[in-house]
Amino acid sequence: MHNKEPGQGRRTLLHAAAWRGQESIVEYLLHLGAEVDAIDTIHSKSTALIEAARAGHRGVCKLLLDHGACLTHQDAHGDTAVHWAARRQWHSLVVFLVKHAEVVTQHSTVRVFALENYQGFTCLDVTKTSYLTELVKRTFNITPISSRDQRRQAKRLGLKKMQRASLRMVMPSSAAGSSAYPQV
Repeated sequence: MHNKEPGQGRRTLLHAAAWRGQESIVEYLLHLGAEVDAIDTIHSKSTALIEAARAGHRGVCKLLLDHGACLTHQDAHGDTAVHWAARRQWHSLVVFLVKHAEVVTQHSTVRVFALENYQGFTCLDVTKTSYLTELVKRTFNITPISSRDQRRQAKRLGLKKMQRASLRMVMPSSAAGSSAYPQV
């Protein structure tokens, strides 16, 4: 199923089944004990969850997340499963992944949207249209307020990562107390 030797990772059967959207095979491999967060260290440093998100397979993503897959794992370019879903315009999958993160870890919505890849792009930056930003506003009641250039300038000015993250998303003051997804 996969190479157990440390440092000898490679693309596993779980990666291949996740990419192809084969839910029953993914479930079978997980039942046999496949490592849910096995990393393809030879090629892209991706996990099965990233592969499923890249291909838009919501059912496989749900299955992997239910078995404890890490949503914030970053591949060789720093992209998470949410980055890939946004880049490929799988908008409903982005919403699903973020809602799942909120269920698992309270108040994580803003952090998931604020996570940057290695080039400084958030998942809302990599999307090709503004539709996802509008969907995030409607669904989670949060609004991105800074661009990539503004975040880079804040970094140059010496703001720490957590301070820069607080610049990224805000909630309207009227909904701040009543939202199911509060700002962190």
